[in-house]
Order: sequence, then structure tokens, then C-alpha cells
Amino acid sequence: MNRWRLGIIMAIFIALAFPMDADAAKKRKQKKRRAPRVAKKAEVTVPVNVGVAPTLFMYYGPVMDDQTFHTGLRFDVFAIINQATIKQVRHKIPRKYRKMALNAAKGEGIRFRPAWYLPKNIVFSPKVNNTGVFGVNFAPLGLGLALSQSPRLSVSTNLLFSYNYIYSDTLPSPTHFLRPGLEIGADLELPMSKDFRLSIGYTSAFYPPQEIGGEVFKWGDPAESIWHVGQLYLMFHFRFPYTTRI
Repeated sequence: MNRWRLGIIMAIFIALAFPMDADAAKKRKQKKRRAPRVAKKAEVTVPVNVGVAPTLFMYYGPVMDDQTFHTGLRFDVFAIINQATIKQVRHKIPRKYRKMALNAAKGEGIRFRPAWYLPKNIVFSPKVNNTGVFGVNFAPLGLGLALSQSPRLSVSTNLLFSYNYIYSDTLPSPTHFLRPGLEIGADLELPMSKDFRLSIGYTSAFYPPQEIGGEVFKWGDPAESIWHVGQLYLMFHFRFPYTTRI
């Protein structure tokens, strides 16, 4: 009987002691594990371009018949991702895409425009003869292709969202021109120094027709509407280094 009681006591003791040993071993194992590595942010310096251009707008149709040119500004803000930048952050690029990224950044590099919320144009054209225009264009999405590097000849296309307020003594007035559009253009850029460039360009923007003085949500008669707006500009490009951590 005493042996039986002693066996039960030993069994209970082992049952209670074994989980404690397992928990202790588990804790010791967890301590031995290395803490997960946290990727360090790399400091990267990229050239940033800020371009400002006096611009002549041509509203083909009734507005242009009344007054040929209207004035405003065009802006171009972008960062240049070149091969030096790619090499600085290559550890963040999957190995199979590194060569592709380096090839894409050949020459001057890739022009990246993250500030899509900034206006592409501001139209500021008080009435000179009979008609005045005030407005803004946004280009949230666009693509460009460089045909040559020095001088840089490029073509581009942009998705536009435009609002123009047009008032006139001779045309139905006012007009609240509100339309999405598609812009295509060409640009010739001349390097003047390391940090300063000049470019001249022309773009055509095409919109669903909206009649002068007509409703916004109505398809207008092209002969009496705004559906094509041209821009001729001379842009001044200023470049400076910008350092960030990624």
C-alpha cells in the first residue's frame, strides 16, 4: 500500500513539474532567438526640377475668333531617378528587377512626378478686347518619351481635368467650362547649365465639346463649343538636390 501511495505521489509530482520544465525550456529558446532585423532606411539624394513657363492659350472656335491668345502659366515639377539613385537603393529592389531598373534609368534617368495634385496650368487672362478667361488645369496622370537626350526632344500625353471661367461682351456669358480632357504635346529642352534649362513646347488638349454659355453636363455643337485648346510655352527649369530617406 505504501508503495502504491508513493507511486501516485511521484506521478502527480512529475505531471506538475514537467510543464514547468517545458515552459522554462520554451522561454530559454525564445531568448536565444535573434530579434528580427529591421531594414534601415537609406539616405538618398535626387535632383528635383521645378519648371515655370509663361504660356499662351488658344481656345479654338468662338473664343479664338473673338480673341486669339489668352495668358497663363504652366508648371512642371519632377524628381529625376537616375542610375546613381538606383544603385543607392538596390538592396530594396528585388534581385530579378535590378538590371531592368538600371536599364530604365540610363542617360538622364526617369522623370517621376509624384505631386499629381499640383496644377499643371493656371489661366489668368483678364479681358483685353471683349473676352476674359480664368481657370486651372490638373494632370493627375501622364506618360512621356524622350526621343533624344541632348538637346532633349520629348513627346507626352496627359489626362486632364479643367475648369475655366469665361466672360465676354460679345459671346454668350458666362461660361463655366468643366471637362476632362486628353493632352498631347512635344517639348524641346536645352541645357544652359547644370542647374538651369530652357524648353519650348506646344500642346493640344481635346475635350468633349461644351457650348459657350451652355450647360456643363450637355454635349455641345462643336461649331459653337470649346473642344480644343492649344498651349505655346517657354519654360524655365531650375534644378536642386533633395535628400530624403527611403
